[in-house]
Amino acid sequence: MISLKHITLLYAEDELETLQQYKKYFSNYFKTVHTATDGIQTEALYHQFKPDVLILDINMPGLNGLELCRKVRQKDKKTKIILLTARTDQSAFVEAIELGLTTYLIKPVFTAKLKQALVKISDELKDISRISLWLYNDEYYVWDCSSRELLLETDTDSDTITEALALTKKEKRLLELLVTSDKRKQTYQNIHNAVWYDDIHKDYSEYSIKTLIKSLRHKLPPDTIKNAYGLGFYLNHSPEKF
Repeated sequence: MISLKHITLLYAEDELETLQQYKKYFSNYFKTVHTATDGIQTEALYHQFKPDVLILDINMPGLNGLELCRKVRQKDKKTKIILLTARTDQSAFVEAIELGLTTYLIKPVFTAKLKQALVKISDELKDISRISLWLYNDEYYVWDCSSRELLLETDTDSDTITEALALTKKEKRLLELLVTSDKRKQTYQNIHNAVWYDDIHKDYSEYSIKTLIKSLRHKLPPDTIKNAYGLGFYLNHSPEKF
């Protein structure tokens, strides 16, 4: 069974007719489908949207699929990647395996094969859908990657009570960025790009970012969002106060 309605996809293909055809197909499965027609544009969209899945044509202009995979894998081992190619180059197969791809499909890709790849991605992503963050005042704070919600779980004598913490859309985007950044410090610019990416009229503002961080801090356990002076912000998975 395919369960990808909470998953975002970045699909890159330089043949426009093929791009439109498969974008329509992928939209039946994924929450959001971003598209690109060359490697340079794909790289920019990858950094902007941080998609869960990349489906790449290996022969893209500007930056080919394998080159882009190498760059992604330098810092990102989690994003699922499918490579599409018309070649049967054995060296490409070997490198694709070494880059930790989900699969490697020869074009033209038949629907049955593509669906098998999507099922595999769905199964793999089920295993990483929840991230435990903190235990504070006998409540577990858990980030649900599927629903993009911060959950509070309280154990009782007979059951576990789960409720979603009330966060604004921007607070969720900020928290998701910090949760999924593997303790990397996020600059003001990174935060602006992640939170206001769909507001083309929003100018960069450190004041707005500080206000948002302050608002989110009030809803989390103490000492969970740390400020590294001159470098940015990061999530503290081991707060000092419990």
